[in-house]
Amino acid sequence: MRWAIPLILITSFNVSASVTDKEQDNWAVENRLFVGEETSVGIVASKQIFGLDWHLGGYVPLDNRIDFDSSFDYGVAKHFEINKTLGFSLGLGALDDHMYTDYQLNARVNRIVTLQTGYRFHLDDDFINQNEIYLGMRFELGEQNEIVPPPEPAPTKPNAPQYLPVYYNDTFYFDSSEYKVSYTSGLEVLADKVKDAREIEVNVTGYADSSGVRSKNQTLSKRRAQSVADVLVGSGIDVESITIEGRGIQSPVASNDTPEGRAKNRRVDVQVRGKIESSPELETK
Repeated sequence: MRWAIPLILITSFNVSASVTDKEQDNWAVENRLFVGEETSVGIVASKQIFGLDWHLGGYVPLDNRIDFDSSFDYGVAKHFEINKTLGFSLGLGALDDHMYTDYQLNARVNRIVTLQTGYRFHLDDDFINQNEIYLGMRFELGEQNEIVPPPEPAPTKPNAPQYLPVYYNDTFYFDSSEYKVSYTSGLEVLADKVKDAREIEVNVTGYADSSGVRSKNQTLSKRRAQSVADVLVGSGIDVESITIEGRGIQSPVASNDTPEGRAKNRRVDVQVRGKIESSPELETK
């Protein structure tokens, strides 16, 4: 076996500017100087088609040996990227009817200069330089059409929660002179609906009928309001959002002259205002 170390000097002139995200369609002219046991020069034209580098050119010996004649150099290679700097290619070609395989490793220095090293094996045993190890450098002097990948889609931001205004109004009644709530289920349901509301305001106002001493009715009405507020706090409503007031016999909703009317006046009104996310399951009363 004979070995040769070719120095490849390549100048690439860009002729076409058709660029896609998968392939760059370029023409190149490559000047080659092979220095080894048998010195020769070569020049080929290459073009990238369907992701493959196709080349056609000539291979000329400098010493004019009879058994080492000029040849046509033609072939195809596939390039693979290791990263943005390193790559390698696998090729198959021929000098006239002398077939060879080519294995190349390249390192890009910048947009113009690429360093190369490789191994070429000629399949014919009678070829003078059957095994060739080469070092080289590629100069791309024409306009460079870099393949620009499509931009990354902008990250989607989650939609900001929508808050709707909430207004809830309910009344709770008391038997005789009692000030404690006799049933709490209605208050617990109300608290469960509004406890997660934002900017919540809860007004709890107690009332009494006109029976008995006026001053005691005032105290009784406030105790009733406090009793309702305690149930709301125990069900998850922030105590800081609750305002308590006792109004005694003020603002009657019915006549105090009948038992039925007085029963309607022994009451606590609860008003809730705030903002709740999405559609609230609240009824305005």
